[in-house]
Amino acid sequence: MSPLSTLFQSRPRILPAVLLLLLLLAGCQKQLPPPSSPPPPSPAERLQSLKQTVAAGNCAEAVPALAALVGQMPDSAEAFLLLGLCSARQGQPERAETALSRAASLDPGNPRPQEALGILRYGQQNFPAAKDALTRAAALGSANPQTYYYLGNLAMQAGNCPPALENYRKAMAKDPTYGDAFKEYRAAVAACAKVGQGGGKP
Repeated sequence: MSPLSTLFQSRPRILPAVLLLLLLLAGCQKQLPPPSSPPPPSPAERLQSLKQTVAAGNCAEAVPALAALVGQMPDSAEAFLLLGLCSARQGQPERAETALSRAASLDPGNPRPQEALGILRYGQQNFPAAKDALTRAAALGSANPQTYYYLGNLAMQAGNCPPALENYRKAMAKDPTYGDAFKEYRAAVAACAKVGQGGGKP
């Protein structure tokens, strides 16, 4: 038998073997596990993302997510601070008070929760509580000019000129463009001079 005849006779045996191999390979491919999806972000990663959301001014979007997050991070002063700040902006003073108070208790050396509490309470005309929080913020080295501006206003309401003028000066030093502080300072200088409690320059 010629080699050519032998080749033609062997082809029927080769083809079934090749087909069987292809079927086996196809079966192996079908059994491969599907690609795994990426893990969900951790609470810490979600907090970082929400910080960006808040910084962009999207408090309406951030509040529900922050409210859920503080349940997962009950010891995060930063999460409670963000929730309190955004709740205040959204006109939710009770939630803001609760969240900011929690932030202050978790991080007692941070002036920011006390600043926010003082400003929130001042806006609600709860002046004694506002003074308490703002005084604490100032004692912690607050860099926020509003801390001293509102302390100046509170001192003027009490007719106490020296601390009022001092706090207005601090507010102006923290922010030389703070127009309200300059305005109230000039008014306080004039008012205090009339009652013999000067000590400021117009």
